[in-house]
Amino acid sequence: MMSEKTPEDKSNRQLIGKILGSGVSALSALSVIHPCFGVAGTAIRFIQQGLDDENIRTLQREFSSVNETLDQLSQQHHKTLLRIKKGTLDGQYATAEQNLRHHFRMYLDMMQGDPDLHEQKRNAFKERYSIDQGPKHLERLYEGVTGKSKVFSKPILGFYLEYSKGTDCARCTMEELCKRLNYLFTIGLIALMGYAAINGYDEEDLREEWAEKMREVQEKMQEALKMCK
Repeated sequence: MMSEKTPEDKSNRQLIGKILGSGVSALSALSVIHPCFGVAGTAIRFIQQGLDDENIRTLQREFSSVNETLDQLSQQHHKTLLRIKKGTLDGQYATAEQNLRHHFRMYLDMMQGDPDLHEQKRNAFKERYSIDQGPKHLERLYEGVTGKSKVFSKPILGFYLEYSKGTDCARCTMEELCKRLNYLFTIGLIALMGYAAINGYDEEDLREEWAEKMREVQEKMQEALKMCK
């Protein structure tokens, strides 16, 4: 017999589609990213309860769409980078991105894999996330966007503003960057909340902490876009 799903679980199943729809604007994801925090924990609960219905299959498809969309954005972003002078920041930013994407793919593999292998993949995700100090990479991305980082030589937004200044597509470049950063924050938060759910950590504390941080990220992005003509 299936466990009864809470209203929060039912609403969370649909949030990824809203956040990562094909027509999402550079900043619209952040307006609903706070409710997204519950999606990862919901997914873990569904799988641990052994649920196999259309709802969990829909959630799995939605997580797959996140990965596919990020791959598309990677190709678009690469073209933009070819038009911008590469600097030290590019390598620093790439390291954080690679780790965020790797952890999300492991989470996705755990979500979509053979149910008989779920515990094995869950333990692999848990171990790798811990070894890689998963939260550190999400924190570095946040610090890089808000200008608080001791790792990034320059704030990410300021770097791109500088090198796109005076070009015909300065605003396009910044909108593309903000959209990509939104996706990276989303997959990073999904992995973080999934890890918290697996370990039984207080998810509410994480929601509150990152809701505030994402409001700050949104403000920085809005400021950067206003500086583009």
